[in-house]
Amino acid sequence: MPAPQLIRLQPTGPNGDLDRWDDIPAAEIETGQPVQRGHYYVKDSALGFGAGVWDCTAFDSKKQSYNFHEFMLILEGSVTVVEEDGLETTVRAGESFIVPKGVVHRWLQPEYIRKYFVTFDGRGTPFRATDRVVKLDPQHVRDCFVDATGRWTAGIRDVAGQDRRSASSAHYELIRVLDGAVTVTAGQERPETFQAGDSFLAPPDGILNRGRESHLRLLLLRP
Repeated sequence: MPAPQLIRLQPTGPNGDLDRWDDIPAAEIETGQPVQRGHYYVKDSALGFGAGVWDCTAFDSKKQSYNFHEFMLILEGSVTVVEEDGLETTVRAGESFIVPKGVVHRWLQPEYIRKYFVTFDGRGTPFRATDRVVKLDPQHVRDCFVDATGRWTAGIRDVAGQDRRSASSAHYELIRVLDGAVTVTAGQERPETFQAGDSFLAPPDGILNRGRESHLRLLLLRP
């Protein structure tokens, strides 16, 4: 079995372009004729986990809900998510948010958009009526979202400059460097350095070695 590897996310996917995906079903669209493209870096049905990059032309959806949690980091464009009670959350390039499983909403996208996404099905976790769309604030170090199991978390972390020993996780982790830089290896890989603005996936069951790092601020998503 090959050793787990770090995955550096790229806005255009690993091959420099995204694949044309099937059209969004007409029954889900309020206005527009969206054309969507994307690439899955990971699609792990055993863990209920997926991660990739997606782009799409403008459209507005009808009311909908997901049977999974979805984290999104907007790379280009903007979107407004309107919940059933009228609460609006607008997210622009450079910002990130979570639409929890079961939250009824409309997706109002006035322009072309590109995003990184991570989905996690909650592994049988029931919908919580108290869940709302959550926009992450990179200025506040805290857990921004925790699911009903306490396992699926998203938040902002500060890490003082230090050497980190090896660590492993049973799950994927999405890490986006907000400030500073870090050098990481997984297993026997060559060290790879990630700067502010870089995003990567750390694999499950991989031994991560974090080298000498400057003061870091990270967006950490841990299903």
